Amino acid sequence: MSRIFVLVSMEAKMAKKSDGPDNKIFSYAYDSDRRLFEVTFDNGETHTYTDVPKYVYDLFTDAISKDRFVKEFVEVVGYREVKSSIMFC
Repeated sequence: MSRIFVLVSMEAKMAKKSDGPDNKIFSYAYDSDRRLFEVTFDNGETHTYTDVPKYVYDLFTDAISKDRFVKEFVEVVGYREVKSSIMFC
């Protein structure tokens, strides 16, 4: 399976799979200009959050369990989720 990323003033990284069975993140990206944070899960579902500060993205990249970070921090803090992917528009 080929993976292609289009970069337009944003950081895009493939998620590193953890050894544990709880890591369900396939890929993620952050657009610092628009403060968008996008996470794609193994099931193909993509969540795009708006108004996410860079330091939150940095905390995410350092997190041992990235899917837990998204569930417990990003979703609980209440960054607005956009229903469709707008990262590459």
